[in-house]
Amino acid sequence: MTSSETKRLYRKLAIQHLEECEVDPAIRQLVSPRKDRDAYNAIAAAISKMRRDFEPLKKQEWGKKGKFDETEVIILSDLHFGKKVVIEGQVTFDKDIAASRFKSIMAGMRHLNESYIQPNHSIDELVIVLLGDIVDGELIYAGQPYNQDMPLLDQLTFAAALIKKELLDPASQMFGSVRVVAIPGNHGEIRNDRGEHMMHPKTNFDTILALMLQMGSQDLKNVTFDIATTTIHTAMIRNWKFLMAHKLPAPQAGSPGRARYGGYFERFRFDAVLRGHFHVPDLGYYNTKPVIMNGSLPGVDDYSLELSFNTVPTQVMFTVSNKRPVALFWQVDVGSRTKEAEMRQALN
Repeated sequence: MTSSETKRLYRKLAIQHLEECEVDPAIRQLVSPRKDRDAYNAIAAAISKMRRDFEPLKKQEWGKKGKFDETEVIILSDLHFGKKVVIEGQVTFDKDIAASRFKSIMAGMRHLNESYIQPNHSIDELVIVLLGDIVDGELIYAGQPYNQDMPLLDQLTFAAALIKKELLDPASQMFGSVRVVAIPGNHGEIRNDRGEHMMHPKTNFDTILALMLQMGSQDLKNVTFDIATTTIHTAMIRNWKFLMAHKLPAPQAGSPGRARYGGYFERFRFDAVLRGHFHVPDLGYYNTKPVIMNGSLPGVDDYSLELSFNTVPTQVMFTVSNKRPVALFWQVDVGSRTKEAEMRQALN
């Protein structure tokens, strides 16, 4: 078969295909026998040229990384040490499960750091943000004692020992500088019968936990603490100003709380926002400013069910570069599989 015969055959097949399919009339006219063939020939020539002009990918030469050009950030919030969750008669969260999940998440973060971050990024500084509700507290809501397996004092000692051993001790050996920024949450408050915080605004058990960690880490010379005594706090990470608070509204357009971000920005002139409280990890934006919401350690519990959220135990880790307040971003979970994934595997 000659070249011209091959073209005629392809053309015949193309016209037949167009007649059998629903195609835009303008496209159909390009190959209509009643129309000029120039458009068809131009298209065929362009396709042939694209095939001839293929070039193999050349290796990109990247410049060498500068010394310590990024900072790693770990957010810990809504760990709720002391909480007990029972769903459909099954205990899904208590102090033993909490310890196991926390160790698993810390191991996942170390794996990311050693296998993916450190080989490709020059990082010598770690910032740990304790974003509130590390402990579950007491008398925060009616009936809370029935949803707990530790009193408040045990919550504090349990949380301090676990965070020190699983995070601060290893971090002090992996990084040249470790900075802990602590912000109080609502479960650290001391409330009256009406649910109002009845003590001094500085009095918060998340703050007391941070002070315990500070005193317990005095031998770690490269670990420093910035302990806030207000519910809204700002901290500089590299050249960026971060607004940090346990409970802030959603920033997305159309959400009722978006207008409040305008007031926050007018007051603080932030570059990025860190928030927690709602137990679901998320990366959103207020205009061009990243807004990170952290997850929780209990995962699905009475609170998330009340909010109609179904989530896995998750904490957030990200990096900050000189060019971006949020450069790399990870949601680190315990590796739990969803029921949908389990069902698909069973069917296969």
